[in-house]
Amino acid sequence: MSGLTPPGGRSGADPEPTRPPDRVYAPLPSTSYRRLSDPRLPPDATDVTLSGVALGLSLALPVPLAPVVGTCLAMVALVRRRFRSTGMISTALVLGLLVSAIQVVALVSVIGEMVNESKPPGGREGTLDVHDLAVGDCFDSATVRGHATGGPTDTREVEARPCEQEHDLEVFELIELTGEDLPDREEIEGLAERCLTAFAEFVGRPYDDSSFEVYYLYPTETSWRLRGDRDLTCVAGHPRRQVTGSLRGRNR
Repeated sequence: MSGLTPPGGRSGADPEPTRPPDRVYAPLPSTSYRRLSDPRLPPDATDVTLSGVALGLSLALPVPLAPVVGTCLAMVALVRRRFRSTGMISTALVLGLLVSAIQVVALVSVIGEMVNESKPPGGREGTLDVHDLAVGDCFDSATVRGHATGGPTDTREVEARPCEQEHDLEVFELIELTGEDLPDREEIEGLAERCLTAFAEFVGRPYDDSSFEVYYLYPTETSWRLRGDRDLTCVAGHPRRQVTGSLRGRNR
């Protein structure tokens, strides 16, 4: 039999043309590979300025609240997440927190001193400069009482105590020194005799008959010249133990 047609097609028909592909895929050579985008945005001028300002403010210890503002700016910059390196802004944040803490401590200390100095003599408490002592102040000082050394010695600060608490000494008289120059030691000792007269009036019994001891504080050449210290301070206390309450009128 001739002229048979193969299954699926006609005898002698042209083959159907192949459809070209819609898209051609070709891998890039490994040497040509590059990242087309970086998810981290580069810092702009605002961020760089922000970090610099934050760091500067964080270091401004003498300026009130400046470190607090610097810390806030550093936190804002970190939240923006626009830095390739957060070293500067992290440093600003840490320094801002540290300096802010120092300022808070200093502020609390200053306020405490102001409150203490505003109290009347006899009620003050805490470290007190010897130049700020006033009649009626009670305080502790082993140095002044001669426990540390056997003779005169320099002292700059004492620990003030309310007179109703146990304390070493009480200020009962201030003698003003006059003249252009600091009196010499012999002159000061002569002026200190006036402490004994004031003591008798204060305690109610002459010094020679009393169980209390008298000491005095006087200016040094430095405090006389630089601080205008002009007071000889008369203080009294028991030579062997602390006392409670004022010595005024004790009569012993």
